[in-house]
Amino acid sequence: MWYLDSLGGGSDATNTIIKYVVSDDGVSNWSEPISISLTQPEYVIWHIDLRYIPEKQKYYMLYSAFPYGSSNTNKAALFFSQSDDGTNWKVYNKKVINTSPTSSWDSEAIYKSTFLYNNTSDMFRVWYSAKGDDSSWHTGYTERNMTLFLDS
Repeated sequence: MWYLDSLGGGSDATNTIIKYVVSDDGVSNWSEPISISLTQPEYVIWHIDLRYIPEKQKYYMLYSAFPYGSSNTNKAALFFSQSDDGTNWKVYNKKVINTSPTSSWDSEAIYKSTFLYNNTSDMFRVWYSAKGDDSSWHTGYTERNMTLFLDS
């Protein structure tokens, strides 16, 4: 299981660490946490979603992150990373989704997201929650060709 440790900061965290633990039964007897080598330059990682894609033989993580000095609901964007082993990650600095300067429904923050991968079309489908300039919350959807995104 991968989880985010806000280092006691809760929703006011100024730094976070992603950790990994293992359990044979998923209820008790958890391993000691292992800190993951994943940071997003100039951002604090907030919500994570992770998948192992058997066809690619890799782990992929989609996560929202907000700029240092900001908050988890202010100008957060969505980023992507990949790993061969689930603990060492290649970070992509380009954003999957950024707050929109022209659209009011997702102009303030990209918050929690999830994704699915379709091996036949090489597309990853993303659902995400976003906060608009009127402080209301909405759900968005987008899809991207994974190979083109990773290679660009």
